Amino acid sequence: MKLLTGNNTDILDRHKNFFADGKCIRDEDIFSARENAYITCKAGPIRVIRSYMGAVSGPLMQRTHFFYQGRHNVATDLRVHNIVSINDAFDYNPAALNMTYRNNLITNGVLINGAQDKVIRGELTWEQVSGTPGTVSIVHSKTTTLKASEATFSSYYDDNKSRPASNCTGDGQAWGTSGVGIKFLNTTVCTDPVGGDCGVTSANYRTLQSRFTVYANAANAAPTTASGYYKASINPLQVSFAANPSAASARKMLPAVVATSLTGNVTIYPNPAKSMVNIRYSLAAAQEVSISLYNVIDQSVLVKKVKAVKSENETKLDLAPLKKGVYFLNFYGGNTKQVTKLVVE
Repeated sequence: MKLLTGNNTDILDRHKNFFADGKCIRDEDIFSARENAYITCKAGPIRVIRSYMGAVSGPLMQRTHFFYQGRHNVATDLRVHNIVSINDAFDYNPAALNMTYRNNLITNGVLINGAQDKVIRGELTWEQVSGTPGTVSIVHSKTTTLKASEATFSSYYDDNKSRPASNCTGDGQAWGTSGVGIKFLNTTVCTDPVGGDCGVTSANYRTLQSRFTVYANAANAAPTTASGYYKASINPLQVSFAANPSAASARKMLPAVVATSLTGNVTIYPNPAKSMVNIRYSLAAAQEVSISLYNVIDQSVLVKKVKAVKSENETKLDLAPLKKGVYFLNFYGGNTKQVTKLVVE
């Protein structure tokens, strides 16, 4: 597998799996060499899906990849007898030299240079490797029935080109090797649904699916790029569907969906816009309206509240501080909300 940054530089040496530093009885090479099976390998018009099972004494362990343009989702179902710990990390190669590693615990970051840094360990929501070759942003999440008293989740980081701690496989170097890990605190809990000492009917049975999503970005992206992806992941776009009504029924529905306080549609011009945009609207009564702009990852970038008068109103928004791109303008007036796509050139 390649891990391409925004300018198509491959910075990945290996996607590593290991129990702990220096404990090499299990690793990704052993998992690949032993019994395993493909579940799915399918390429479609929107995405590619690849799913496989098998990891030595965890034959029901499953990892599923979803490949989209510019995005790679990975879901791992841990299904195994009781173990002490396991780490899942990206081992970068020398192409990552002088890039900066950040995560939600160390937003200022550390330089990837093959020399070990003191990095805070803790549970990750996002991490990022950024520099002149480009940027890779990674968002983490999980679904589990494990209790806090039974397991701890933590980050992993190793930057040592000569004596890496995670030296079970690969080229004997670590350039900002980073990822997530789990350590079991209880010696009886397990995640194997059919194991002889476990199973779904056992009081010791737990479930765990870890997920991460990788995004390729342009060079030297800010940490807000990665944190923005995380915020979008926990506030996903909500979509609903309804039957397409006939023209007659649509006319009957119209008074119910247009608020009485708004007498005319909201008009936005020019669109595309450069430094200024005008919002024109008409109100049946004087009131405060709210106008806000959101970027494509649902981050609020501008909010303006206006004491509008009865009848015609026009409000101007200064777009000069914004970057070029696509935004969504949200207009709130009375009980009405109108969302319009706005392009800033």
